[in-house]
Order: sequence, then structure tokens, then C-alpha cells
Amino acid sequence: MSAVILNIVVGLMTSLISGGSVWAWGRARVTRRQRDRARFFELSPGDTCRIVAPHTFGAPRTISKHDLFSIVELAKLMRDLRADLDVVGSGEGTYGVGDVTEFCVGGPTANVRMQSHLGRFLPGVSIRSFAADSPKSAAIVAAGQEFLRERESREYVLVAKVRPSDGGHPLFLICGQTGITNRAAASYLRDNFRRLSSAHGAGENWCVVLRVVAPSVYGHQLTELAADVSAGAFAVPAATGGPA
Repeated sequence: MSAVILNIVVGLMTSLISGGSVWAWGRARVTRRQRDRARFFELSPGDTCRIVAPHTFGAPRTISKHDLFSIVELAKLMRDLRADLDVVGSGEGTYGVGDVTEFCVGGPTANVRMQSHLGRFLPGVSIRSFAADSPKSAAIVAAGQEFLRERESREYVLVAKVRPSDGGHPLFLICGQTGITNRAAASYLRDNFRRLSSAHGAGENWCVVLRVVAPSVYGHQLTELAADVSAGAFAVPAATGGPA
């Protein structure tokens, strides 16, 4: 799906979902929650926010239903803060880091920009390759812990806030094992930004792994913190010992 079409689709869906949000912002007082949310995402009215969308595994020109809903969730959140949106697909164009606030969504096989971000900013994190016959398929390995996907029972998503070393705007990573976990992470950010802000403070790098419980029953709506891996995610793993 091209960036132009993706922007049109996301724009239409966010308009339908939150048609009154612009009116509410313009006429009602700014609530403490809105101010706190804007501070957490480091966005001011008129700032640009870039969302980099994944493609469906094995189908580069398509996006899954749940990934589309995760993009819409983030877009609605940003528009509520009066940010300007730029939605692009994986591999469409080249962009710097820190020039705007960015949300990068999807695993490294679905989003080439995510693959680059993980290698550059989160050396203590790795994502195992997809293999249908392996219990470790798409496992998230972070800070010495391994989070295995238990299909339709327990699935995981890594969420991180990264500030480039040279300053600038933050980068938010949502790297899930499935589309539904990406959607769960977008909702978790919306509802739990204060908890994350309290735990890590403004301007700090952090990385957590969320557990999505029984997605075949509860969809994306039952999500819990599995682990805070901030201490190890940003550190280069120690080299394994070998022969002298």
C-alpha cells in the first residue's frame, strides 16, 4: 500500500472514530491528561509525527487488519494532540532520526526500518527469525530474557522510547510478534503513558516487553507488563567466551 493511499485511509478512519476531537480541543480547556500526554510524547501543536507502518509478512504491498488499526490508534492519539501526521510504509523513502517524533511499528521482517533501529539503538535486543515449525519462532530476546510466543495464549510485543544521542525528537518502537500485539501496544501507550512516565522520567530511554493474554479470546484488550528490560536493552551484550 503506497504512502499516499495509506495516509488517505488512516485519515478517513481517524475522522470517523474521533470526529469531535478537534472541536473538543478548540473549545474546551486543555486538560491535565492532555498536557501530560503531550509531555510524554514530547509533542507540541503543529509538530510533525511520522508513523512508519509495516507490511504483511510475505506481501510487501499490503498491511494486516490489526496493523492498520494500530496505525489508526496512534494517528488518533497524535491528532488529539494537534500534531501533523506523516504516515509512510516500510521501505518507502529514507528519513533521518530525531528530526520529528517517530513511531515505528512491526517486527524486523515486516518493517526494514525497525530492523535498522533495533541494530543501532537496542543492541541488547534480538528477534528470532520466523519459522513455522519452531517453538522459538519470532521470540523476543531482551536483556538475557527470552519471550516465546504461545500461539493464541501468550504473545509478546517490545515497546521502547529512544532518544538519539545527538538530541532531537524521540523514537518510539512497537515491535510485536503479531499484528494484534502491535495493536495492543498502541492501546497500552495510550492508556498507560503516565505509568511509563512515572517509572522512567521525562527524556529517558526505556524498553519494556508487554504480554498480550489469550488474544484469540480477548483480542488486543488484555495486556500486561511482562518485563522492564531497560537496563540491558541498550547495552552491548558481553561477548561469549571462546578458545584463547
